[in-house]
Amino acid sequence: MRDARKFAYSNKALVALCGAALMLGVAGSANAATGTNNLTVNATVASTCTVSAGTIDFGSFDVTDATAEEATGTVNVKCTNGTPWTLYANAGAGQTATVDARRMTGGAAGTDTLQYQLYTDTYTTAWGDGVSSTVTGAFTGTGTGVDQTQTIYGRIPAGQTASGGGYTDTVVMTVSY
Repeated sequence: MRDARKFAYSNKALVALCGAALMLGVAGSANAATGTNNLTVNATVASTCTVSAGTIDFGSFDVTDATAEEATGTVNVKCTNGTPWTLYANAGAGQTATVDARRMTGGAAGTDTLQYQLYTDTYTTAWGDGVSSTVTGAFTGTGTGVDQTQTIYGRIPAGQTASGGGYTDTVVMTVSY
C-alpha cells in the first residue's frame, strides 16, 4: 500500500509540475509581442541594345570582268527582351562616299576608290542610314535577349576602273531602340 501511495503522490506531483510548466508557458507567451510589416523589393530592367559584326570579304575583284562581285556577311543585334530595334549603316569612310554609292579606298596610290553597295535583302533594298531619304532600307526586329543574326548582302558593280591593290572601308552601324 505504501508503494501505491507513493505512486499516487508521484502522479499528483507530476500533474502539478506539468500544470505549473503550462502556466509558465502561457504566461511567457502572453508577455512576448510580434510585429509585421512588408518589405518592398524593386528593380528596373533597362532597355539596351548592342550590335556586332564581322567582315564582308569580296575576295579578288577583276575589273575586266563584266559581272558584279557579290559577298555576304552577318551582323548581330542583341537587345533586351521585348525591345523594338532598327539597325542603320552610314555611308562609310571612303572618299566621296554616300549611302547611295559607298566607296572603299586603296589601290596602288592608296587613294583610289572602288564603289560598292550594302543590302538588307538579296541585292534589292540598299541598307540606309536612317537619315537619307533616298536609301531607307534597315534591319528591324524585337529583342529576345540573345543575338539576332542578320545577313548583309554586298555587291561591287561591274565596269569600274580601279588600280590594283587592296581596298577597304569602315561602315558605322547604329542601332536605334
